[in-house]
Amino acid sequence: RHVAIVCDGNSRWARQRHLPTRLGHYEGAQRLVNDVIPAILGQEGVEILTLYAFSCENWNRPDDEVAALFEIMTQMAKQFRPRAIQERLTVRVLGDMQDARLPNEMRRALRKLEIDTAEAA
Repeated sequence: RHVAIVCDGNSRWARQRHLPTRLGHYEGAQRLVNDVIPAILGQEGVEILTLYAFSCENWNRPDDEVAALFEIMTQMAKQFRPRAIQERLTVRVLGDMQDARLPNEMRRALRKLEIDTAEAA
């Protein structure tokens, strides 16, 4: 009924291929949104999918990498929104969205995703 995914390994994937870390995060996010989420939600009996995308330990990464992660999360929230609405998915964001370190644009994109999918429940 409940599937949880910890988003991990994108930096390693990029380093192994001598690519920028940001590209690893981006590729991981694209695969998640375009392949993994649809495959999981298409399975019989799956009612809840939890994505663990940013932990407190991530604040220890270099500032430019944290900024890239937030840019990618913002982009993915915007990209996933039409699909979530079309498929009548309810999206809830967990965590401290009031943390002043979070970019306003990301907060707005995630809040819009939550609001626009709230009726699906």
